[in-house]
Amino acid sequence: MEAGEDMSAYKARLVASHIESLLAARAAGYSAVRRGESTGGKSTGGKSTGRPLFVGMQGPQGSGKTTTTAAVQQRLASRGRTSAVFSLDDLYLRHADLVAVAKAHPANALLQGRGQPGTHDVELGTSLLRSLARINDQADGNGSEGASKGDGSSVVHLPCFDKSLHAGQGDRAPSTTSVRAPLDVVIVEGWCMGFVARDPAELSRHYRQLLSTSSASASSSSPSSSSAPSLPSQSSSPSYTARHPLESLLEINERLRGYAEAWYGDIDAFVQLRPVRLDDVFAWRLEAERAMRAQGKGAMSDDEVHDFVAR
Repeated sequence: MEAGEDMSAYKARLVASHIESLLAARAAGYSAVRRGESTGGKSTGGKSTGRPLFVGMQGPQGSGKTTTTAAVQQRLASRGRTSAVFSLDDLYLRHADLVAVAKAHPANALLQGRGQPGTHDVELGTSLLRSLARINDQADGNGSEGASKGDGSSVVHLPCFDKSLHAGQGDRAPSTTSVRAPLDVVIVEGWCMGFVARDPAELSRHYRQLLSTSSASASSSSPSSSSAPSLPSQSSSPSYTARHPLESLLEINERLRGYAEAWYGDIDAFVQLRPVRLDDVFAWRLEAERAMRAQGKGAMSDDEVHDFVAR
């Protein structure tokens, strides 16, 4: 870290520098292709220079994705780069559809509310990614969902999900965020961005190992006497996976596979904001929900936050 630099600024500087290096490498590649130097005069089939660079950012709840992406955008802007942030949170299904998913899978606690793969609008996300990929193409007028034309430039309208609605369960807001050309960088952020599905047989073996570990831990520990919602220690973390039936985990695994197949081909690079301790996610989420309640907005209770993060 540089002198006087806090952790947020440090993360933003590293990510922005990485993005700049990716843009420079891509520009150099384009120049080489145009000169016929990369492949001895043969075309590489490289992407159009008009396509924005897509960067996938992964980080758990409260890891600073929103703060970091905002700071990254400021740094890129200072270098003459235009950018947009596209959050997977804004792709959550509408509240009525989330309720329908929960009712359709009553035995799967992981699908009782937003959060996990299976609670996002995959088709909408795919359409928006394609529209953003073509946003700099002035000739594109096919009217794909989320895209429109205005003042000679392409515009993509990104959805917004309001987590304060329905007592903290959330719903898609009527408003949208407009992204206009020209666009150099698109940051696609989400807690599961970049995650890939595991082989079902491998997942089953890992699950059985967790069951064994959790059983051993439970037999050697005593219950807590505190009545307040407690934050789990890292040693107890395996129980939060093992407490769900294997069938529920396999369902989420398959939904995640669909995300990767639909979206990851459009992502040029991935970055990760990894906390030192995963247990910190509980405290971060509690802080965020309590802040919403203090503002008079709908928010989850402490118990609901505990269950939400543990899922």
